[in-house]
Amino acid sequence: MTEQQLKRLRSEFPILATRVGRESLVYLDNAATTQKPRTVIDSQSNYYRRQNANVHRAAHALAAEATSAYEAARQKIARWLNVPANTLIWTRGATESINLVAQAWLEPRLKVDDRILLLVSNHHANILPWQQIARRCGAHLDVVALLPDGNLDMEQYRSLLARQPKMVALSHVSNALGTVYPVKEMIAQAQAAGAWTLVDGAQALPHFDIDLAELNCDFYLFSGHKTFAPTGIGVLYGRYELLEQMQPWQTGGEMIEHVSFNETRFAAPPLRFEAGTPNIAGAIGLGAAIDYLSSIDRVAFESHEQRLLALCVDGLKSIADVSLLPSGQQQVALTSCTFKQLQVNDVATYLDSRGIAVRAGHHCAQPLMQALGIDSSLRISLAFYNTQAEVERLLEALDQFCSNTQVTVRGSQAELLEQVYSANDWQSRFSALMGLASKLKADPALQQEQFEVQGCATRTWMDLQLSDSGRLQLRTEAQSRVMKGLLYLIADRVNGRKPSEIEPARIKQELIDLGFASQLTQTRGNALMTLFNHLERLLPKG
Repeated sequence: MTEQQLKRLRSEFPILATRVGRESLVYLDNAATTQKPRTVIDSQSNYYRRQNANVHRAAHALAAEATSAYEAARQKIARWLNVPANTLIWTRGATESINLVAQAWLEPRLKVDDRILLLVSNHHANILPWQQIARRCGAHLDVVALLPDGNLDMEQYRSLLARQPKMVALSHVSNALGTVYPVKEMIAQAQAAGAWTLVDGAQALPHFDIDLAELNCDFYLFSGHKTFAPTGIGVLYGRYELLEQMQPWQTGGEMIEHVSFNETRFAAPPLRFEAGTPNIAGAIGLGAAIDYLSSIDRVAFESHEQRLLALCVDGLKSIADVSLLPSGQQQVALTSCTFKQLQVNDVATYLDSRGIAVRAGHHCAQPLMQALGIDSSLRISLAFYNTQAEVERLLEALDQFCSNTQVTVRGSQAELLEQVYSANDWQSRFSALMGLASKLKADPALQQEQFEVQGCATRTWMDLQLSDSGRLQLRTEAQSRVMKGLLYLIADRVNGRKPSEIEPARIKQELIDLGFASQLTQTRGNALMTLFNHLERLLPKG
């Protein structure tokens, strides 16, 4: 892709021109949700301006036009996936699709001691529904592990298939590692073992086209918002002969043929599973997104993504503090890492201060994090609209942040504290806070369950004591350097004072005025509020 082509492509995505403070936005959180091209945005506006009516029900022209646009979107997706349109069910997204299959298909057929086979790298949405019905029915979960290189343990997979699971629920692509799994081969092996198969394709379709007729799975699903379409819309594919056997998951309007107080006849699939007024605008928007993806050279765009991924991975390897997570033999444009001396949330917060959006956390894949011996990672996920310059800007910021942690911070704690309060801009204030935190000694004795503050995203501890002279002493500790610094700011306003002299609301407002609620990520801003709520509970009453 030439620079001119990429520039023209990016102009089709209005949000990419956004500025974050003084910085232009670098959006590298595409695995969470992708940005929307203007054609998708316009399709929403057009529906509400010119087509807004309920579908399938009224005889007037506007309803007919809305129904036509709504069902045309289903047809577009059917052609894109190479399946009949009547095998596609509109849902709110991947999560609802999996719950629908788990509860409407598998649970009525699941017996005591039956088995369900999952991947350790599955998203929580592809674990919890199966876990819940297994508990209700007395069934068991089996889990396929990863090899050290990130590939699936296919030998273990085959051995677990020998236990004859009823359902095999796979991820096409890991949302936390980017690994592309050999699902075609795995589907064939599962079906040979007598299992039904479901594939979560939420992270696959944003990067490459698939042919469901060729995959030959029983169920496949994806979310619109990860595929350049609106939020709140998704698609579940199911073999028609299976859908015909399924009872409705939800009941109400639209999904019936006839209702009386004595008997109800349900509509044929897919309407049987689409109770109530659907997300009409979302479906039309998803159809517009499929039109957009069908109009571009996806093979060329995927090659562009892979070049950016290679640049990113090579750059990360050159930063001494970075440890890359294993990603297997084949990988989409997504990579995750941890840091030897830094908390990933601190890194993500710093990058956000530089206008770079990435994701830090467990990525709704806590069993995978546990298997890898970590609690979180920094995830960098690319799309075809990202550029080499954006990747280089990310790497430069990461290198700078990691390098700054290796050098001695100049200034005493008191001087750094003053810099936090006197800084003229957010970036300087954030740097001063991080420098202050690096000066603070750890307090391992405080890291006990009775002192832990819940709801702070990273582990945080507080203990407030009242001396014999009636003065307060607040001890604090946190795994995250950002939280450690914020806690010090709070303790500085508390220690050595009498309870009657402490006004938590005033201290909180001071930090809000300094930008610590608005400039930090929402999770960090929420954590700040949590700290003050906890402090108020600790303060002596009366």
